Amino acid sequence: MCLIQTARAFAARGWQLVVCRNHPVMDAELLAITPGLQLRPMEFPELKLEGKHTELPLVAYGRALGELRRLVTELRPALIYCSGGLPCQLAVPVAKMSRIPVLCHFHHPAIKRDYYLWGVKFADQVIFPSQFTRAHSWRNARLPGEVIYNGIDTTRFQPPGARDPSWRQRLGIPGDALVIGQVAALIPHKRPELLLRALARLAPRAPGPLHLCLVGKGALLEPLQALACELNIHTSVTITGTVPDVLPFYQHVFDINVLASRMEGLGMAVLEGSACGLPAIATDCTGLAETVLPETTGFRFGLEDVEGFEARLLQLINDPALRARMGTAGREHALQTFAAERYNEKIVAAAEALMR
Repeated sequence: MCLIQTARAFAARGWQLVVCRNHPVMDAELLAITPGLQLRPMEFPELKLEGKHTELPLVAYGRALGELRRLVTELRPALIYCSGGLPCQLAVPVAKMSRIPVLCHFHHPAIKRDYYLWGVKFADQVIFPSQFTRAHSWRNARLPGEVIYNGIDTTRFQPPGARDPSWRQRLGIPGDALVIGQVAALIPHKRPELLLRALARLAPRAPGPLHLCLVGKGALLEPLQALACELNIHTSVTITGTVPDVLPFYQHVFDINVLASRMEGLGMAVLEGSACGLPAIATDCTGLAETVLPETTGFRFGLEDVEGFEARLLQLINDPALRARMGTAGREHALQTFAAERYNEKIVAAAEALMR
């Protein structure tokens, strides 16, 4: 999504775009941005030094390096932009050989070894999505850079005029239930089991029926289903798997938006929900701490503070006026700090500074 938003910003500036990608998942979105955009399939073989997991696909890497250099020689771009660390491993050396500026955009913290393997120390500019990610990168690899918060399309992610009850109906969620939601992969560091256990403990203390909706897929699907049965809350838990669009869940299904991760570069799911007028609860750690204004747009809780998490969740469950007030403040915070227009201005300014 960050790459797509960056492409929109660059295209709006009137720049010709050539996107080298290793998977067609973004093609429809990218081609809708501008008819002149070119898509080039390209593999990104990764050189990894991780003990028994070391991988050195030198032939494939050399082939991809030559392919990218031929493309750069043909096009003579004014700038090479890398979304994520992996493309840097090819693009940074090609940019240096071709004397073309290269802008590397990281979305998550990485370990010191990865930064060196990706060649980021030789990038002309580095962008981070949060103050946490920048500080982590400086502490671990002395890698400087600029923070540009990711942009939310606040004209799309916005509170609905009226809720559409059919969304809950098709999911089998009672219309009178208060729904706690999380949009995240079902993987350990997102901690979805924390929400199941909280639901089991808080349901008897809530003024009405509670329901949990987990939007995502991942390796924890079957363990979570088993845990819901063990806790006897399986009729109050919906796990959607992959969905074509998360927007309807923020607008028509959730009442409280949660992201209980141990680690996030920023935490886009919190910001999307806030832009839609939902109160947020997020872990007070890593980039997530920058997505919530505590006691204003929602609550933050300590990484291992399960009691604090449940207490704050119960406070929102019991107080509809507080939910409404925090949702309104969250929308304003998203507009002021995380709107796509702000992101567009900053990413274009960073790119133009390099091209100059």
